[in-house]
Amino acid sequence: MKKSLTILLTLWDRAQYSLNWLKDNNYSEFEYFIADGSYKDENFDIFNKEVFNNIKYKRYPYDSSFEKYLNKILDSIENIKTPYVMICDNDDFINHKGVSRCLEFLKKNSNIDFVSGNIHFVTESNKKFSYLDQFYSFKDLESDELDKNLWSMMNPYKYLWYSIYKIDLFKKIWQEIKKSKNRNFYTMEIFQSQLSLILGKFKYLNECHYIRRTNPIIRVKEEEISNNFNFIRTWILNNDYLCKNYNVNNDFLRKILMHYLFHYKKMNIKCKTKKTYGRYDFQYRFNKIYYFFKKFKINDIRNLINDNYKNTFES
Repeated sequence: MKKSLTILLTLWDRAQYSLNWLKDNNYSEFEYFIADGSYKDENFDIFNKEVFNNIKYKRYPYDSSFEKYLNKILDSIENIKTPYVMICDNDDFINHKGVSRCLEFLKKNSNIDFVSGNIHFVTESNKKFSYLDQFYSFKDLESDELDKNLWSMMNPYKYLWYSIYKIDLFKKIWQEIKKSKNRNFYTMEIFQSQLSLILGKFKYLNECHYIRRTNPIIRVKEEEISNNFNFIRTWILNNDYLCKNYNVNNDFLRKILMHYLFHYKKMNIKCKTKKTYGRYDFQYRFNKIYYFFKKFKINDIRNLINDNYKNTFES
């Protein structure tokens, strides 16, 4: 049977996650394209040792610059033959039920260009996971008014990076990034989400399609991002590009930037807060503590999440 979705895994070293990712995320009904821009050979060794009919691996030049990373993405798109695509990281997890539901919706609704469910979070300790009582919801990004969607995307900040896209829209977004002056890794995620809302019709589904790890090994400290002059400068250039090419009001885009910077700074203020449970009853608090301290395998986490969405899946 012809497959309809390709999972695009963009590798950038961190090979310590790759073998488990391969074990925990390979589903026979999906195609996989592994775009490896690692400096070392560990990922090469892993993906060349494992042979699967639905996985294609390609080694690229080291992602030592934004330009090389961008060229890797654009070349990967040319290798994808399915009508839909979804990016994944090797430290995260696909929730098969949610992805399949999103894919089914896209197939039945040709007017929709990309879909996202909720993104849930886990933290790892000794190869097992704690389930965190938090998730990203994208339900406020479905307005017919672009300004509302762009504002809601940053309030609070949420990224569309891991959505499931029609391949044509996905390709157009990355071509636009190529044409723009964005050459900064950290504004890229924001710019990609903004372009998604500008160029495509979005649909939110109330289910989990993706699970993120909150404590991965990262290559740069988060606090360096907003303090980097190039980060702010590139964001302003992105604003200019959206204003010039898509008639988005530049004053409005500048307001979004200022809101993000203020919100980011505010989030980093260390202060003591009084912990209150408010309306939550004892059973809720007990469950929350239990799921945080109990350690699960990732498939147990998937089952736990999917049980919470059971009525959604059956509807």
